[in-house]
Amino acid sequence: MALEYGACGKWKNVALLVIDMQKDFISGPVKVEGGQDIVPNVIKAVEVARNCGIHIVWVVREHDPLGRDVELFRRHFYADNKTKVASKGSVGAELVDGLVITEDDYKLVKTRFSAFLNTHLHSYLQTNGITDLVITGVQTPNCIRQTVFDAVSLDYKHVSVITDATAAATPDVHNELTKSGIANQQKLVLDDHKNQQESGFGQEPSYSGSHNSITRLKRVPRSTEKSSCWQSQQKHFHGP
Repeated sequence: MALEYGACGKWKNVALLVIDMQKDFISGPVKVEGGQDIVPNVIKAVEVARNCGIHIVWVVREHDPLGRDVELFRRHFYADNKTKVASKGSVGAELVDGLVITEDDYKLVKTRFSAFLNTHLHSYLQTNGITDLVITGVQTPNCIRQTVFDAVSLDYKHVSVITDATAAATPDVHNELTKSGIANQQKLVLDDHKNQQESGFGQEPSYSGSHNSITRLKRVPRSTEKSSCWQSQQKHFHGP
């Protein structure tokens, strides 16, 4: 049986960011090749977050249909007779099937790579007492990476990326970027609803290490001492 909302421990300071999981980017004209493969894991991550009372922030692109707010290098998508990628109100700007924004969730529109640039995301997170971020979505070298960099620069206590709920154009690009060590790298291992209680995912969060580490999330039985869905094996990296 699925856990009840807010019943999984003290997760009030954690927010899950779901970035750019929209039809144009997953199956449309500018699709990320690895995007479709991560949809089931993003769905699972959202389900667990809801059950645990974790804040869910849907970060999406919704551009002016004339392209007046889009990056210069993407303006050609908005020329006459061109597909207007993720334009406001279009089918391509909708979330992929299986992902639904509910009343308790928060939707944030961005027009650049970072979810923080020229948005009120930081203000929203601060107002709600958020100190830790878990990031999912597409794509790793652009919006995921830039959002992580900005979150670390803004002194969020723990910034984590679920590596099998994020994707890039190729596995090689994704894997190389997740070795940067700028954030904790975690792997979603929750298989189904029946495994929620056994997995430990959603229990009291227990972090270790620093921003400069790569982390594999592993299933920890509920009976294990100090059990936590965030317990991990770490490999440390040195860098600026």
